[in-house]
Amino acid sequence: MKRFLLFYGDIHYPSGGMKDFVGDYDTKEDALNAITETVNTDKSYYDTEEKKWENSWAHIYDTKNRKEV
Repeated sequence: MKRFLLFYGDIHYPSGGMKDFVGDYDTKEDALNAITETVNTDKSYYDTEEKKWENSWAHIYDTKNRKEV
């Protein structure tokens, strides 16, 4: 497992726990880039990135420091 874990979901329909897991990354920057990619490929009914973020959330967890970054 890599150091940074990315979780992403819709506030209206969260899957919960590992079902919201997107992937693991070596750097925080890689995880941040993956958030943008995930939002852009999200197949939800929101038509713009701004609207998707109004109804979505993302968390990056640092497994070394054991906290959200």
